[in-house]
Amino acid sequence: MGAVRLEDRDIKPICTALLLKPCITMLDLRYNRIKDEGAAIIASFLTDDQLLQEINLVGNDITEIGATCIATALRTNKVLLVLKMTGNPIGSTGGLRLAQALQVNRTLEFIDLGECDQTITSCIAFATMLQQNKTIKSLNLNRQLLWTLQEEPTVHIAEMLCINSTLRELHLSKVDMRDFGAKRLADALERNHTLELLDISANRVARDGAIALSHVVMANCSLVILDLAFNRIQCAGAKALATALITNTRLKVLAVQFCELRGPGLCALAESLITNNTLTNIYIWGNEHDESTCIAYSNLLETGRLVPECTDVRPYVVDGRVYLALLDHDNTYRLYRFSVPWWKGFAPKDRSIALF
Repeated sequence: MGAVRLEDRDIKPICTALLLKPCITMLDLRYNRIKDEGAAIIASFLTDDQLLQEINLVGNDITEIGATCIATALRTNKVLLVLKMTGNPIGSTGGLRLAQALQVNRTLEFIDLGECDQTITSCIAFATMLQQNKTIKSLNLNRQLLWTLQEEPTVHIAEMLCINSTLRELHLSKVDMRDFGAKRLADALERNHTLELLDISANRVARDGAIALSHVVMANCSLVILDLAFNRIQCAGAKALATALITNTRLKVLAVQFCELRGPGLCALAESLITNNTLTNIYIWGNEHDESTCIAYSNLLETGRLVPECTDVRPYVVDGRVYLALLDHDNTYRLYRFSVPWWKGFAPKDRSIALF
């Protein structure tokens, strides 16, 4: 297709053909020019379809009108499992309609609304919905449009986590979260025993928030992936996490890129991996790598405790001194932000489960 982009007029023939002869379970329409008219056609298709399990609408131009149509279809659809809408400007109203639909829908498992201009109202609506919904396994609410400093959405999500027992993945990147919000999530994780992936990257979490999270990591909470990248946890937060890793037997992936870490914090994390045998992936690029840090991670790679595919740095030597270089394959790991991961062994590479 080259540079061709589908428009609204192209959607009806596709949906008509799929209704006449159902043959696929996944429909990928991302990064096209689908607007509300096309979304309405897709919604009508979802109302009648009995086969499609996943639809990807990432990066289109669907607004609250199209989202409302899709939400109406979700009330009756019994087969769709995955809905991806990242990058569509559906706004608060569109988010509210989808949250209301999920109070009725009992089949959808993964919903991706990152970069969708969600506000405090729609985020709280999703948190409230998840107190009752028992089928949603993954929720992406990245980059909310918030105008307060009291972190109300994070507080409501933390309260939801105390009750919910089915959610496996939660993406809260770029929501202006601070230590207060991180502490509330940490308190919730003491009571939640099912959440496996927590993405709070690109926020304003500092040392106190990281220390609070380290307490639940030390208590062997359910987390398997913890993404703290692009925060400012500094060495104090890294040292607390390192201490927690010594006794933790569940966490497999830790991301601390660009977290204002220096030698003491990075070396503490490296030393914890000598005792910890569970953590397989650690990402540290974007911090201050002094010589002791470079030597520590070089030793981990040389001894096989870390493998190149599971970190974002590679050692090299110049004039007798060890340095660390960036490994580009970290970009593959970051892709889980932009799609809702699938928890099955045959997952495509653009989903977080591909890490394992």
